[in-house]
Amino acid sequence: VRAKRDASSFQKQSMAPLSALQTSGGSTTPTSKSPVAPLSVLQTLIAGGSARAVSQFVTYPMDALRTISQTRKGAKKLSELGFGVLASGCFSTSMFAFPLGAMQFTVFGNAKKALTYLVGNRGGNIAGTAVAMTSSACASLASCAVGVPQEILKQRLVTNIYPNFGTAVRTIWKTE
Repeated sequence: VRAKRDASSFQKQSMAPLSALQTSGGSTTPTSKSPVAPLSVLQTLIAGGSARAVSQFVTYPMDALRTISQTRKGAKKLSELGFGVLASGCFSTSMFAFPLGAMQFTVFGNAKKALTYLVGNRGGNIAGTAVAMTSSACASLASCAVGVPQEILKQRLVTNIYPNFGTAVRTIWKTE
C-alpha cells in the first residue's frame, strides 16, 4: 500500500511543473514551487562543461573527417584513413571544450536571469523571445574567447600541422 502511495505521490510531483503553470496575459507564472532546485554556479559550470565535452567527444570523429576531406588530398576512402586518424586528438579536444561549455552555459543562464529581472512580465512572448535571443548572443560572444583558439588547435592537429597538443599550444603561443 505504501509503495502504491509513494508512486502516486511521485507521479503528482513529476507533473507539478506542468500543471502548476497558469497562463495570464501571454506569460506563464508558477503557482507552486518547482521540485527542481536552481543550480549553484559550480554546478552550472560543471553541467555546461560536461555537456560540451561529451558532445565534442561523440562528434569529434565526424568533424575530423570533414576537416580532413577539406584539407587533404590522397585518402579517398574512410578505410584508407583508419580510425586512429579520426580519433587522434579526440580526448584532448573534448577536455578543452569543457571550459567553452561551462562559460557558454553559465553566461546564458546569468544573462537570462538578469534580463528577465529587468524586463519583468512586460511584453509577453515578444519580451521572452528577446531575452532568450539576447542571452544566447551574450553566451556566444563570451564563448568565442575559448572557442576560436580551440577550433584553431583542433584543425591544426587534425591536419597534422603539429604532432601533438603540447607542441601545438607552445608553437602557437610563441608565434601568433
